[in-house]
Amino acid sequence: AYLEYHPLPDTAVPPASAQPQLTSEPFWVWRFNTPHTRAFATVCTLVVLIITPFAAERAVPGDVLYPVKVRFNEEIRSSLALTPHQQIEWETKRVERRLAEARLLATEGKLTEDIEAEMAAAVKSHTEAAQASLNELRETDSEEAAIAELTFASSLDVQSEVLERESARHQAAGASTTATLAATIADVRAQVADINTDNVSFERLLARVEEETTRASELLWSLAGTVSDD
Repeated sequence: AYLEYHPLPDTAVPPASAQPQLTSEPFWVWRFNTPHTRAFATVCTLVVLIITPFAAERAVPGDVLYPVKVRFNEEIRSSLALTPHQQIEWETKRVERRLAEARLLATEGKLTEDIEAEMAAAVKSHTEAAQASLNELRETDSEEAAIAELTFASSLDVQSEVLERESARHQAAGASTTATLAATIADVRAQVADINTDNVSFERLLARVEEETTRASELLWSLAGTVSDD
């Protein structure tokens, strides 16, 4: 009623072109199906965290997944070695893995000088890590340190003998050899002092012998039907 008796004055409305315009950057709107997105994320996680590392275990130098094997899988296993003795065992195992990879490549004629030099550097690195753990173990348990060092030296002896024999066979056949790795293992073995087990109890030595023979029997049983008796 008030407005009827008091109308607003007439004012000119500016045209639309004269009014200020709001500007905004162009953008896209993505709409996701939540169940499908979760399923896709789950599959990607399984591939990255389970399938890829599992497949990488069979990789050798030169394969796409080999960095996953040595920089992801093995580093995780290294972090799980909580005691010096476990660390020594794992570093010994890593030396054996590097030499097994080199021997496989040499058998297939794919062992180049660069790859062999890389493998030799890795063997030295693993050996130095094992030696550091041995020094740490000696301060807390001299008997266990002697047994661990004996196991480490025995592994080096076996690997050195196998590499020298296979290198000679490959050289005679004109294939790539593992001479550099054989020399590296020989140098590393020379740095390992003669192990004195006089102060180690018979029970602890016997326990280690039983453990190793059980492991050897299981390995031999797993090869039944795959390799010949020889």
